[in-house]
Amino acid sequence: MDGLVVRGHVVTSDGILENGWIAVRDGTISAVGQGSAPDANTVEDFVIAGSCPAPSTARPMREARSVFPASA
Repeated sequence: MDGLVVRGHVVTSDGILENGWIAVRDGTISAVGQGSAPDANTVEDFVIAGSCPAPSTARPMREARSVFPASA
């Protein structure tokens, strides 16, 4: 897949997807899933420590990644 896959615990309106992933193509979320992530040009692990203010979750992924970068 051309694009980005971000792996981690994904919080949805239905709950938390452990071992989840979000696929991003052309700056838009194209798929969300759990388990094995699709192949992509870029795969990153995404970690947010603590709580996340609601307005930041509504930002496009490229903005959210600059606010909450993954830690090694």
